[in-house]
Amino acid sequence: METPSDPLRDDPQQTSAGALPGGDKIPPNGEAGANAGPNKLDSPNVSDVRRQTALAAIVAAWLLIGFASAGLVFFPGGGVAVASLGVAVSAFGMASDNRKVAIAAMAAHSVLLAANLLRLY
Repeated sequence: METPSDPLRDDPQQTSAGALPGGDKIPPNGEAGANAGPNKLDSPNVSDVRRQTALAAIVAAWLLIGFASAGLVFFPGGGVAVASLGVAVSAFGMASDNRKVAIAAMAAHSVLLAANLLRLY
C-alpha cells in the first residue's frame, strides 16, 4: 500500500527551516534582519523630519494668529483656546533653525492670549 503524498511537502515553493525561497541559507546572527525592510536611502533622515515638522509648526502658529485675533473681536473664549494652542505650536517650532521666527510667533500669541483673557473677564 502506498502512502498518500503530503501536498505541503511536494510544493516546490515550500521552504524548509533555515532556507530562503531561492534556496539560499539564512545568514547567522540575524544578518538578514539588518538589511530587511525599505532601502535606507529611500527613507528620510529623522533629523530632517523633525526640522520639517518644526517648520510646519511655525507656519501653523502664524496662521493661528489670524484666528486668535478674530477670537479677540468676536469670541474671546475661543480666542483664549486658539492663542493657547498657538503658544504650544510655537514651542514646537523652537526645534527648527528659525528660532527667532518661532519666538516672534510665541510673543504674538502670548499678547493675544493676555488680551483675550482680559476681554473675557
